[in-house]
Amino acid sequence: HGQMLRLVELTQPTARQAKERELAAWWTAKAVREAAPGATVHIFGSTATGCQLPGSDLDLVAIRAPSRRKKGVAPESAAELAPHSRAFEQLRKIQRRGRAA
Repeated sequence: HGQMLRLVELTQPTARQAKERELAAWWTAKAVREAAPGATVHIFGSTATGCQLPGSDLDLVAIRAPSRRKKGVAPESAAELAPHSRAFEQLRKIQRRGRAA
């Protein structure tokens, strides 16, 4: 019985990993909403089902609201996304911390 409990413990993300995963999802959703107002971000995969392992990836899907742009008009340029760089920088910090752990 003790061995099974230890196995379960070893396959669960640490509190730090869980918090980093939560922050990564939050900052990603923030960046997406800023870049594409009306868009939504959803978690799917092992994190959504609670079956993630330590070091698992974070599966997210962004669903953009229907565009009001005219057909043939190019999507946002990098310059238009630049104001959202703080959110992306936060994601890079979380990623670097994860590699260092």
